Amino acid sequence: MKRKFKDTKVGQFIGKVAPDVIDTVGDFFPPVKLLKALLPEGILTPDQAVEFNAALQEYELKELHEYLKDMQDARQMNVKIQQADQASKISKIAAYIIDFVIVGATILVGMMLFFKSIPQENRDIAYVVFGALLTLCGTVVNFHRGTSQGSSKKTDMMFNSNNSKL
Repeated sequence: MKRKFKDTKVGQFIGKVAPDVIDTVGDFFPPVKLLKALLPEGILTPDQAVEFNAALQEYELKELHEYLKDMQDARQMNVKIQQADQASKISKIAAYIIDFVIVGATILVGMMLFFKSIPQENRDIAYVVFGALLTLCGTVVNFHRGTSQGSSKKTDMMFNSNNSKL
């Protein structure tokens, strides 16, 4: 069973100094920048700020470690599908078709934004769609060409050295 945010070191710390923030966040695991923004200005003493920043650093490293682990699990699943003799042809190419559509749509929308004029009332929508496609395209590229085994080992080393200091 996955831990709730309020049960983490950061969650417990925030619960002591700003219980309203914990009520706002709930069980959601917010990004570090959001956590910093949610704390009211001047609520922390200098000692509390040091403790909070150390807990945030540990939280951020754990978050990164979990993300990389999830990415590696997805890659391993993809390798197993490609190596399976019983897997259908569609199961072997479906993810690549989706990836191709995402990258193609990103290029197409980017070109349309560059070469076509967009009515003023639709600009915000077009920019949001393009931003979402860029994010998805980045995820696709990162999955296939991104974090390497060496990068994962470096992250593990940072995570382990940080845990030994805290």
